[in-house]
Amino acid sequence: MMKYLVCLLLSNFLFSCASVMKDPQVNITNVDVADVTAKDITLNLKLNIINPNGIPINLKKVNYALQMSGKKIAEGVLNQGVNVPAKGQADVVVPVKFKFNTLDSLVSGLLKKTISKDYELTGTADLGIISIPFTKKGELDLKLK
Repeated sequence: MMKYLVCLLLSNFLFSCASVMKDPQVNITNVDVADVTAKDITLNLKLNIINPNGIPINLKKVNYALQMSGKKIAEGVLNQGVNVPAKGQADVVVPVKFKFNTLDSLVSGLLKKTISKDYELTGTADLGIISIPFTKKGELDLKLK
């Protein structure tokens, strides 16, 4: 009986902690061309991750997919571990490979000197013992000179 009571109290504590956890903030701070082939281009996105919580975030792996205007244009896996200290921040470089045959509408937008597309970034962040799904939606609006 005592074992069940301890498990109940522990699970209640864990769920109450999870409810007060704030989402980390992720900002793109730089984009570099890493590789270009006849079929695709790989960009290195430098991300700054800000952890507003009082406990560190230890990412083991991140799976991600990027859609624009409902069309998947990139996907990948970041296998590099990332440790973001409590109330701190960390930088990570994420390689993103784009296939040229999926970028037709984006190239058209570039040639017209404007891109305005809905995007959706989805994936899972693997923390070792659990994986947390994430989704970020928005509209990318770049005006090129």
